[in-house]
Amino acid sequence: MKNLIDLVEDTLERYDKLKEPFHEIKICDDLREIKKTDLESNEDEEFVYRAEYLAFSIVGNYADSDTKWTDYYGPTMTGYDKDGNFYESPSRELINHKILNYWAERTIRVKNPYLKLRYSDLVWDLTKFITNNNPDIQYANIAINSIIEIINNNLYVLDSQDTLLKLNRALNLAIRINNQDKISQLIIIIIDFEDKISIHENELKAGLWGFSFDYLIENPKVVLTSKQENKIIQDLEQRLNRLSDRSNDVLSPYTCQSISIRLAKYYRKKV
Repeated sequence: MKNLIDLVEDTLERYDKLKEPFHEIKICDDLREIKKTDLESNEDEEFVYRAEYLAFSIVGNYADSDTKWTDYYGPTMTGYDKDGNFYESPSRELINHKILNYWAERTIRVKNPYLKLRYSDLVWDLTKFITNNNPDIQYANIAINSIIEIINNNLYVLDSQDTLLKLNRALNLAIRINNQDKISQLIIIIIDFEDKISIHENELKAGLWGFSFDYLIENPKVVLTSKQENKIIQDLEQRLNRLSDRSNDVLSPYTCQSISIRLAKYYRKKV
């Protein structure tokens, strides 16, 4: 009969072999199902389960500045108990040197870019937070390369916000470690990806276009060529003309407003 570690490893191996996109939360769901079997387990088995569950339950692109742990990660849930005491789940107290070392080892072992991204990014972002030591820059580079691999190998859902967040994460990591080659590569990838994702049938879907402007032109640390900058602006102008044309069936005041705000911000800076 398989023990807890066997079941956890079987689950992660299945994801490691996947050739299609998936979201981290799906791994949490599968790991949670394992626990429902109520297996007897020892301390080492419980550690492996906890390390893996933590890895995929911690929230990236965390929004609440008051409860976030780093500039990117935070707990799944926060609140106050009946006595008014603050709690968070998972607790940051569960993350220690041993957990970080486990994630670092997993970064090297796994092949799937989604898994490699998650482990490496956690090590990069949480090492300073947990140990007060600077992380090895290799983990930032592994995370960046994993995101690029996801895009280049078409391992994404085309109309997924998650893919866009990962692209922005890669760019910010490259800026953070001052990797100019990766910054230049990601600029091209982001612009090309917007061409692919913002096809006309997606023009009325919020968030599926305009991210080249948001990630690149709005970022003061990104330097574009004049050709790249002009393309981003011209694409927005053409979309505005198309969607504000009263002779077609896709007139959308709110979409036009979103485009106009971006263009107004851009031209105001040029005055």
